[in-house]
Amino acid sequence: MRKFFRNLFIVFVILIALILALWGGKYIFYRNYVILDGKPCSRRITSLDLSGQAEVDLDTLAELKNLQHLDLRGTGITLGEHEWLQRQIPQCKIDWEVLFQGTYGCRKSYNHLSGHGRCGAAGLPAQPHLHRCPGM
Repeated sequence: MRKFFRNLFIVFVILIALILALWGGKYIFYRNYVILDGKPCSRRITSLDLSGQAEVDLDTLAELKNLQHLDLRGTGITLGEHEWLQRQIPQCKIDWEVLFQGTYGCRKSYNHLSGHGRCGAAGLPAQPHLHRCPGM
């Protein structure tokens, strides 16, 4: 009976060691990486192109504090989402596009804006003949 408890104790210690090793590995992984589009992405990355992606996880992007350039053109992010992300990573130059729809100068038009968000994008829809504003 004593041998049974000794073996049970050894199995228990091995299981605890495995659990701690897995937890430690997960901690080290998530300390150095984030998951973007199902793939690991280093937190040290300085440039990232997500243009044209249907879904973009802004909360995860905000964790990438070393980003210097981020391309979000064609992702459909709103002006508010862009401004929030720019506040989270202020040193990052963000390429983006916003599609405005509305009536300008008594005619319906679609104005396509593209920029880095530092050109006063909120006032751009008032420009009736603006079709594309390239990033600064």
